[in-house]
Amino acid sequence: MASAGIAMATPVGLALRTSRTTRHTIAALAPARANALTTEREVAGMTAAMSTVETFEQHRISKTLLLSQLTQALPATATIAALTIDTTGTTVVVLAPRAADVVRGIEEIPGASQVDMLGPVNREFITPSGATLAGGAAPVEMERVTVRFRPAAEGTTARQPLGATE
Repeated sequence: MASAGIAMATPVGLALRTSRTTRHTIAALAPARANALTTEREVAGMTAAMSTVETFEQHRISKTLLLSQLTQALPATATIAALTIDTTGTTVVVLAPRAADVVRGIEEIPGASQVDMLGPVNREFITPSGATLAGGAAPVEMERVTVRFRPAAEGTTARQPLGATE
C-alpha cells in the first residue's frame, strides 16, 4: 500500500490522476456542451428568420397607398381597367383620352422607377356609362395603355402620398 501512495506522489502518478479527473469532468460537461451548441444553432436560426422578416417589411409595398397615389397621378377622366402588383413591379392597364398623360402621371408618383409602356397604345370607343347609342350619346374615344413600373418600398421617403409635405 505504501508503494501505491508513492506512485501517486510521483509526477507520472499525478499526471494519471489529473488525466482521469479531467476525463470525468469533460464527460460530465458533455450534455451541457451539447445543449449549448443546440441553443446556439437555434439562436442563429431565429436571428436569420428575424432578418428575413425585417427585409420583407422594409421592401413591402402598401397596396392601398400605391392605389391612392396611382389614382391621384392619373388624369381625372382615366379609368383603371386592370391592376397587377407583384414582387417584380406593378402593371396597370388604363383607359384615358391620352396615353402620354397616363405615363407622365405615373412617372410623377414619388419613388416610381423603370416606368415603361408595354405593347401598343390602342384606340377604343367607349359608350358613356348609362348612355345608349340609340339614346344619341356619342361614344368617347379613349386610348388603352399598359404601363409597368416599380414603386418604392414602404418606409422610404419616396412613398409619401402625392401632395404631402414633411
